[in-house]
Amino acid sequence: GFIKAQHKAMDQVFEGMKVSPGFARSQKQVIMNSFQNMLRANRVSIAKDGSLDFSRSFIKANPGETAKINQAYESLLSWKNWSQRGVHDLKLLVGRLTKFPTEAGGTSRSPFLGRLYGRLNQQVVEGLPKDRISTYRQANKVFEDNIDLFDDLVKAFNSGDPFTRLSQVFGKN
Repeated sequence: GFIKAQHKAMDQVFEGMKVSPGFARSQKQVIMNSFQNMLRANRVSIAKDGSLDFSRSFIKANPGETAKINQAYESLLSWKNWSQRGVHDLKLLVGRLTKFPTEAGGTSRSPFLGRLYGRLNQQVVEGLPKDRISTYRQANKVFEDNIDLFDDLVKAFNSGDPFTRLSQVFGKN
């Protein structure tokens, strides 16, 4: 229900917004350029076969993070909807990829994908009419403030003793 409500709020934000092919190409180019600049800044290169090469990057020390960055890269390459709504949806996907498992068994967040998430958010805001920006930001804030709690609740009910897990969820949040 929470995710449906957020989706409905975004429907209102993006309602009636049309996208020309030129705008979509421009959106894609700006985002791909930003991503490639982020890769270069982190000493990640694109190999001749199109895969990402982390051999000179400190990110390589976190195999979980490299896997998530690769998944985000694959998504960028295959993404078809470069409208404001489409970029927002891509941002949500990147947000989900930002969390990755650590070798010690816990979870961590990717600073690289966190920056990409922020860049995608900035790109959406820049393309919105001024009267819709505050609504977009408010809906995002509510979503971001609560999504981790909801994810933890789902995990609690899907594994182990739900009552023990629930107490851990509320203790953590």
